[in-house]
Amino acid sequence: LKVRRAGATVGLKTAWPAVFAATLCGVAASMNIGKLAIALPAMREELGLTLVAAGWLVGMFNTIAMLAGIFAGIVADRIGALRFCLYAMITSATGSIIALAGTGGMMLLLSRAIEGAAFIAVAVAAPALVSVASVPSQRRLALAIWSCYMPVGIALAMLVAPPILASGGWRALWALVLVGGPIARSFPWWMRRRRLPKAYVTTSRCNACRWVSKSTMPASFAIGMSG
Repeated sequence: LKVRRAGATVGLKTAWPAVFAATLCGVAASMNIGKLAIALPAMREELGLTLVAAGWLVGMFNTIAMLAGIFAGIVADRIGALRFCLYAMITSATGSIIALAGTGGMMLLLSRAIEGAAFIAVAVAAPALVSVASVPSQRRLALAIWSCYMPVGIALAMLVAPPILASGGWRALWALVLVGGPIARSFPWWMRRRRLPKAYVTTSRCNACRWVSKSTMPASFAIGMSG
């Protein structure tokens, strides 16, 4: 892959650390999907949530993810995929903090809406980063690695949930996912500061975000229907 900047042609190669960093962000965001399903009975027992309220908790995340895909792509295209991915991870952490501080259904509902928006933002921005960080001959492999983010994130959350719920309740599980967010966020930040070539950062403001936002809409719709 070559990028022409200021009259000069600069040869680039696939930035695999950036590919894995973007994938890690997707895994961290996807853990917000897996954590609720297994923790919902404990949440209902502690907070006295009705079945209707529990349904809203599940549906809010999916609805926001389904509706916000195209808008996330537009914003990512304007401010840059890397920056947007960082903002999305911060937003996801904010949603988890609100849930930890919440004592009722409304606070949890607000937190799920925020986490849902953050998830679809990562789902739009991260593959755009993967695309611009890989050369054409290796792009399919890079995107194949990225495509594992959701099953890995959901499975990881459901794998660690039983012992965490038994020892510390659902808030401990939320805290664990909250800790995982900054760890994942530190990788793209480090790439931006230390290793990721500037050409990747500038070219992340490209039509890749628009393409990804369009291709993400069917997946977002499927997420919404699965709820």
